Amino acid sequence: MSFKNLQKHTNHLLTINKRNTGSFTLMVQSTNVPAITANEATAGAPKRAGFSIIGTALGFGDLTCKVLLDENMDSYFEVYRWIKELVEPEKHNPVKFNDSVSEASLFLLTNNKTDDTKFIIDFHKIWPISLSEINFDAATTDDAPITFDVTFKYRTLTIKRDGISY
Repeated sequence: MSFKNLQKHTNHLLTINKRNTGSFTLMVQSTNVPAITANEATAGAPKRAGFSIIGTALGFGDLTCKVLLDENMDSYFEVYRWIKELVEPEKHNPVKFNDSVSEASLFLLTNNKTDDTKFIIDFHKIWPISLSEINFDAATTDDAPITFDVTFKYRTLTIKRDGISY
């Protein structure tokens, strides 16, 4: 069995495919694979307190990404414009949910960074809910890249490993 290091700082890409304005890619330094939970229901029985049984729906945690800031800050401004268009639509043109959400794919690349993508997580009907501050510090002595955080909500996800969907 060979092991691939999925933790290199350039091994994560989040590609956003927006319906009206095209697509863009974020270079992700760190991210989470969101939590997936199955809901539960409570049932009762004679002379017995309620007990849990299997529910009928899945719940999904937020997707949070620490994004590498590019030289022209394009990655930041793409997300910034998207959030603004969600909450400040032009007057008399209310934003519709299906027009404002997008499809996205998180690529966890192998070390050779080729098209040999082993893991892909597809997020369906995704939208940003939070964009963090950017810290510029000229006094820093290390070569750490400048990053910012983006948090997304989405309806559902599909995980692919070696081309097989789960």
